[in-house]
Amino acid sequence: MYEGDYLIAHTGYAIEKLDIEEAKERLKLWEEYLAYLKLETQPSQAQ
Repeated sequence: MYEGDYLIAHTGYAIEKLDIEEAKERLKLWEEYLAYLKLETQPSQAQ
């Protein structure tokens, strides 16, 4: 591992090292998933 590397970690253990393009894609997917969860957990606006 070098400064600037991306990796997946769980409780302090590296699971895998990612290249920059894969890291960007996974971050994008997480952001989309979190946005979806936010929408799903908001109270209904129906009247």
